[in-house]
Amino acid sequence: MRALTTIVLLTLVGTPAAAVDKVPQVETFTLDNGLTVMLREDHAVPLVNVELRCRAGSMNDPAGKEGLSSLSATLLMYGTTTRTEDQISDQIARLGAVLSAASGSETLQIGGNVPTIEEGALSTFLEIMADVTLRPTFPEAGFARARKRRLGQLKGLTDNRGAVARRAFKKLIYGAHPYARSTSGTIASVATLTRDDLLAYHGAYVTPEVSIIGVSGDFDAGDVRDQLESLFGGDHWARGKTRPDPWKALKPARKVPGVRILMVDTKDDTLNQAQIRLGVPLSRRYSDAGWHAYKLAAQVLGGDFTARLNARLRVKEGLTYGARYRSEHDDVMPGAGYLATYTSPKDVVRALRITMEEIERFRSEDIPPAELNRVRQRIVRGFVFRFETADATLGEHLDLWQEHLPIEHLSHYNDRLLALKQADLTAVMGDFPKSDYAIVVVGNAALVPDLTAYAKELGGTLRVVGFDWLGL
Repeated sequence: MRALTTIVLLTLVGTPAAAVDKVPQVETFTLDNGLTVMLREDHAVPLVNVELRCRAGSMNDPAGKEGLSSLSATLLMYGTTTRTEDQISDQIARLGAVLSAASGSETLQIGGNVPTIEEGALSTFLEIMADVTLRPTFPEAGFARARKRRLGQLKGLTDNRGAVARRAFKKLIYGAHPYARSTSGTIASVATLTRDDLLAYHGAYVTPEVSIIGVSGDFDAGDVRDQLESLFGGDHWARGKTRPDPWKALKPARKVPGVRILMVDTKDDTLNQAQIRLGVPLSRRYSDAGWHAYKLAAQVLGGDFTARLNARLRVKEGLTYGARYRSEHDDVMPGAGYLATYTSPKDVVRALRITMEEIERFRSEDIPPAELNRVRQRIVRGFVFRFETADATLGEHLDLWQEHLPIEHLSHYNDRLLALKQADLTAVMGDFPKSDYAIVVVGNAALVPDLTAYAKELGGTLRVVGFDWLGL
């Protein structure tokens, strides 16, 4: 038996510009073993998208074994108890389908799509997907090959200065917090991983009661419900042992007083571009009061090409080809808000000064009503495109599950944005950098004198590290 619940979302009351009368429905039910299922049937295109998410991301990687979840996801496609790696690849190719697996900080994901022109294609696809999800063997030869490739990718990551900046900023701002971990791991941690580690991880964390599978597109809901139950339900996928929720023991990242500047020295004398990250830990989750105000304010500051930081740094000053203020959120733990840009090494300090000038003006002055309304309407009008396809609609609902959010986060989304006043935005300005912020610069030793002087000017600190500090 399964408990069946159809989620009917509330009507959006707001501007006609949104062009949405109702957030599209998904059908949701739970199998006996605890697996949540979401279905969105739509026969407009002969294609079905399927995605399974499991709360088995890098947050669960043991200390010293960072990269375990990610490598486990990769190896799912390397063979099962009934199929070799080549057989999986050949069968998926014959279906004209796509199937892959990957891991993020919070979830391990398996999914893809299959055309439904050929009768029985979806059934075959779901059977293969269940096989790689539930019965991987992590063959020794494939494991050795995948680990070697991952080590090569980590060593080559030093050429991707944007990726280096992201990794360095996370480590600087989160410190010992699990959010500081890189999903792909470090050279040292990946080198320690064994096939037994992957088997143990899969058995402990890829379990139905912490998983959800979504199906959208051209299918018959009754047939798919029965097939999912026969492939993923009952004894086919047993509930896991009760284990501590790693999120419940966590506390938000500690805010460190003062300005901290970290420079990653590439030791590249030919460097002609320096990456910059500047930001703060956030105190606000998706479901917290003020989140919608923060989102609107962050969009004004640096959400797109027309936003203030890009207009100043790129359009007016010509210091970069792009500047954005990005935010990482979660409904379990606050993330971080930060500027991401790049500029000529000689202009790094100038770009930092201008950035803080713009942020200080943003914090201290009311946003003109015309600017505020223009940005607000852009968000509201774009809301409808989040449900443009059955796959996109399902993705929104899967995100709600992943972020532990109620349906109202979508159904009242535009209402809450439209109700915001200047006072609401003023109340969240403390979420933007003022004095206690972190700066990462990926550059070379020639930048040290200027950054030393700038750190002293701010009453802050400068630390210079190499790629080894990042485990690369």
